[in-house]
Amino acid sequence: IGLSCSGSEKSIARITALIREQLAPYELVGPLPARYIGINRYHAHAVVRILQGGWPNSALSEILKTLPPEVAASIDPDEIV
Repeated sequence: IGLSCSGSEKSIARITALIREQLAPYELVGPLPARYIGINRYHAHAVVRILQGGWPNSALSEILKTLPPEVAASIDPDEIV
């Protein structure tokens, strides 16, 4: 599951800390250091690795629903971090 978010440096720091905390029970790759994309705008990525056939996962789905709206989640993303 790919996760990405954009925002100010401060908001990205808050969101990435929340992602690490909420998804601690899962194999999480990242969030990678935020990449500067423009005036006070940053973009960060992370990947939640689950076993093949492990989706849908109701517990993980509920956690993803609690993440801020700035976080986009994609199942089986074309691009890995």
